This record gives sequence, structure tokens and C-alpha cells, in this order.
Amino acid sequence: MTGLLMGVTSTEALIERMCPFQDEDRIFLAFDKSCLPYVKDFLVAREEMYALCYEHPPKLAAERIFTRLIENLLREHLALNLETVMLLTDEQVLALLGLAAVTSLETSQLLSALLQNVEYTKVLEVDLTNNTNALISEWNIARLTPRMGRWAYVDWSSEREKAIAIAAGIGEQNKWRVLVAIPDQRTGVPPALNVKILEQAAPGYAVKNIFDIDSGMQRRLEDANKARQKIRIFADSRLDPQQIKEVAEVAKNLFESH
Repeated sequence: MTGLLMGVTSTEALIERMCPFQDEDRIFLAFDKSCLPYVKDFLVAREEMYALCYEHPPKLAAERIFTRLIENLLREHLALNLETVMLLTDEQVLALLGLAAVTSLETSQLLSALLQNVEYTKVLEVDLTNNTNALISEWNIARLTPRMGRWAYVDWSSEREKAIAIAAGIGEQNKWRVLVAIPDQRTGVPPALNVKILEQAAPGYAVKNIFDIDSGMQRRLEDANKARQKIRIFADSRLDPQQIKEVAEVAKNLFESH
């Protein structure tokens, strides 16, 4: 949809060399070892696409705005539930948000920003490996706990946005002008990848994990994945420059102080 291409992976080669492999009562989907270069190119290209496209800062800001719109919709219209909203078309969701905007100033402002493609300025980027910061450590622990999923991926950002808006002096009523975007950590990245490579072995064939065959591949993917390990804070570009500076300072104090 964006026209951005990363890598020149031969899809045909991947498909042609993909085969099932049965080991006792388990069946794996494996790739013939001759396909290994194409598999590696595909995996690296995927990480680069996440960093340069799927999780590009302007896209993350837009997704965070949309998430907040859906949060407001569900909170203010209790007859709706997330399962119902997920079944709606884009046009139906926008129509519902348009109706909700009539009675909610925040929804009205967020929807306007989304539809008008208002730029949100990135004021801070925080590395998730900074475990010396209490907030980052708290989030890292929560995201690995299944029962804390909603808090980690929805509520946590909302709480930080409100806190930053108040501390920066723009007020809780303008918290929609601050966005805290977190990466989706549920995608299959090292060491969670379980790509099986089929190779000849006496007597017959055997499957191995790609990292057992090429140990350097895991380091390569981990290096590419570092670009995704960020929490990004945005401020509405229409704020006064001094207000944007205040948002940046407050965010820095929250996320970079020990």
C-alpha cells in the first residue's frame, strides 16, 4: 500500500522449497536448506519494514490517535463492545466516531487531527532497554504478563499522556495533544522465531532451527530489531513552540530520569 520495498526476496523460491516434515507425531512446515538465503533475506527485510514503514513515527502517531478514539467510543457508549467494533467497516467506524464527536470535545479534536493528517512532532524517543528508569521497567514487566496486556498496551499510554499534559501546563483537557506510542512487542522476533530448515542427515532428513544452522543470523536480526525497541512521545505541532518544549522536558524527566 505504501509502495515501499525492502529486500528482493524471491517469493516463488520460498514457496517452491517449502515442505511438511513429520517427526514422530509432530508435523512441521520447513524450508529446504537450499532456500536458506531467501529465508534470511525475508526475515531481515521484515524487521526493516517494521522500522521504516509499519512503525514509522507518523504512522505510530496516527495509530495512537485512532486507538484513543476507539477507547473514547467504548467508554462513552457502553452498548458497544470491542468485538462489535472490530466487525465494522472503515466507513462504519468513521460514521460512529463522527456521531460520538458531537458530544465529546476530545473525540472531536482527535478525529479532526486524524482526518486532516495533523502532524504530531516527535519530542522524545526512549530505548526500552533503559531498565534503570522505573516507568520503563514497569512497562517491560507488565507486557510479559498476560493478565496485564490491556494495561500495558492501552491504559499505560493513557496514564502517561495525562500526566505529561498536566505537568507541561497545557492541562488535562488538552491531553489529546500528547501521544505516547509504544511498539507492538507481540510480533515474532528473536528469540521467538521458530523457522525450521530441512537438511539431509543419515539416514534421511532432519530439521533444525535456523539459528542452530546460522548463529550469526540471530545477532543480525537482533541488531535490526533494535530500531523497534522504542517508546515515542509526540506533541501536537500546532502547540506554541514553548509548550512543545515543555512537553519534551516533562517527557524527558519522566522517561530518562533514574
